[in-house]
Amino acid sequence: MVKTTIFISKLEIDKDHTINLNRNKSNYISNVLRLKTGDSIHVIDGQGSRYEALILGINHNIVTISIVRKINYEKVFYKTVLFQSILKGSSMDKVIREVAECGIKEIYPLITERTIIKKTNKITRWINIVEEASEQAGRNHIPVIHNPICIKDISFICQNNRDSIKLVFNREGLFLQDYLFDNYLESSILFVIGPEGGLLQKEIDILEKTGFIKVNLGRYTLKAETAGPLATTLIHYFIDKKISTL
Repeated sequence: MVKTTIFISKLEIDKDHTINLNRNKSNYISNVLRLKTGDSIHVIDGQGSRYEALILGINHNIVTISIVRKINYEKVFYKTVLFQSILKGSSMDKVIREVAECGIKEIYPLITERTIIKKTNKITRWINIVEEASEQAGRNHIPVIHNPICIKDISFICQNNRDSIKLVFNREGLFLQDYLFDNYLESSILFVIGPEGGLLQKEIDILEKTGFIKVNLGRYTLKAETAGPLATTLIHYFIDKKISTL
């Protein structure tokens, strides 16, 4: 049976093993799931560790839990970093939720020339979304949401990821599977998803000068909100398959 999983920061867990949950988590535990005193749940700290916790009591709609033991630590063998062009409306929320469920480690909202949304105040909202998505997916790690950047900023980020594989998705590129199988050597994977209408050629040129390689997701043109989750899923699938053969 899959245990209910909630996120509590490592700082809070280390401070005290008896924890009062906030109202949102308390409501979810007591009113939505209808768990009772004595029931056990799982707690993740967002940094790889998973714990077993016991519900000590429910008082004035606040759930109190006690951390019983550390169950495991989820080691990350490689890091996936998504540079996702900011999408309008709820599309960006959808992308962030789905890539978090699929295993992404870091997300950089990206401003391009064709990006309609040039400024955003949704960072806190997106942080909440990745926490909820990671709880739902049973991940021990919580993806990091960075502040928005521009195409030219990517080169500075790459300086801290010199040995990484860098991909920009483009229909004219190489097959993703072939490139990953030929080039993956226990490194991080950074990849860029453009806006609706795609990246401008001059933006692709900037990325290629930084070391990005053009790859494709198949013969068809995908919506921007579809490309990110699909790319994340395929990258993790192909790399995990590659690792299993080493």
